[in-house]
Amino acid sequence: MMRRLLAAVALAGAGVAQAQSVAITIDDGPNAGNTPRMSAQERNQAILDALAKHRVQAALFVTAGFGANTPQGRPLLQSWSKAGHAIGNHTVTHPDLEKVPLAEYQRQVMECDRLISTQPGYQKWLRFTYLREGNTPEKIDGMHQFLRDHGYRNARVSLDTSDWRLNEKLE
Repeated sequence: MMRRLLAAVALAGAGVAQAQSVAITIDDGPNAGNTPRMSAQERNQAILDALAKHRVQAALFVTAGFGANTPQGRPLLQSWSKAGHAIGNHTVTHPDLEKVPLAEYQRQVMECDRLISTQPGYQKWLRFTYLREGNTPEKIDGMHQFLRDHGYRNARVSLDTSDWRLNEKLE
């Protein structure tokens, strides 16, 4: 009897240890450009409606130059905040840290920060563009120190769906 009880406790504990969670994050948003089938507002609302329907909270990593820094795009960004989603940083123009000077990349992070820091849901999270943290020790160490100095966390990715490839074909 005791053996069965111990086995049941062990199995129950294993089930709890197996519990997992998934974070839904969306990069490059909000995009104020229209697509062949949807306006920017329709697309933005469709995504928000789908998340709400399934009671999912997500994080939007803002590339400010894709529209959030324009009068047309600010309401798109604000709708994410108002819906309770987290807002993180993904630079202004989506540069590749391996191809631009470190100081330029850092400037873009801070410029995007000035825009998104006014939003409810703002988090000091940086999602590196192209998921690249640098190609030299100076850039890697420089960005890690920059993140610490500015109170940012690295919003790493564990699964990349490369959905942008499908999007290019659809467009």
